[in-house]
Amino acid sequence: MKGTQKLFVLLTLLVLAFGFVPLFAQRLPYKGLDWLAYESIMYYGDDYEPDNSQGEAKPFLVNDPYQTHTFHTSGDQDWISFAAEVGTYYTIRTWANPLGSLADTVLELFDSNGQPVSGDDDSGPGTDARLQFQAVYTGVYYVRVTEWADRYGTAYWYYLQVTEAGAVRMYLPLILRSYP
Repeated sequence: MKGTQKLFVLLTLLVLAFGFVPLFAQRLPYKGLDWLAYESIMYYGDDYEPDNSQGEAKPFLVNDPYQTHTFHTSGDQDWISFAAEVGTYYTIRTWANPLGSLADTVLELFDSNGQPVSGDDDSGPGTDARLQFQAVYTGVYYVRVTEWADRYGTAYWYYLQVTEAGAVRMYLPLILRSYP
């Protein structure tokens, strides 16, 4: 059986077994396995998809816990929007490398008209992105996150968080004493 015939059989088995046709195929790194020319791969988007443009940006509540995003296709970008108050400092950060992800995130901040305000790549730790800015108007800002080398797949995920700079993120127990 020739390589293309075996590939067709493999794809047919995948359709019968899993009910889908693979959307992506990558060459296998193996030599001498010409009968298995391609490895079929299906990557699924995160819970916030579609969010690939400013118009599809999902709202993010400042000081809320992080969101988990993935880079699941080539050219994938994730957009969020958040409400800011004039004069307030905000920190936008991603983190992936300390958690075992291979993602190298790049952050870009845009105003409500889509004009770039700020950006960051690798302010850390490692190749994670982090930026701080002071809001110059009360209203909506947008954040775009991309993968620096346009890599994607199950190993390319990250956490995203927007907080007020200096905001308390941990609550300590309050102990009250009564005096006689």
